[in-house]
Amino acid sequence: MCLTETKSCQKWIKDMRAEFIASKKVIGGKFIEDVHFKSPSAAAACVTGGSANGNIMWLYPDGESIKDKAEKK
Repeated sequence: MCLTETKSCQKWIKDMRAEFIASKKVIGGKFIEDVHFKSPSAAAACVTGGSANGNIMWLYPDGESIKDKAEKK
């Protein structure tokens, strides 16, 4: 997880990140246990410290994004 947040980071992202740090699920910017998110974009926002499109950001081992895989179906 990025240790800094973007200037435009939304409150819900800041709150989520702070909760993970306070509950010791994240220590030193690293997740120390599995965390479940409501969406790929929520996970991406948490990791990057700002708004992010998780459907584009998260890649499978073959290099394709979630969006790429979904478009092939």
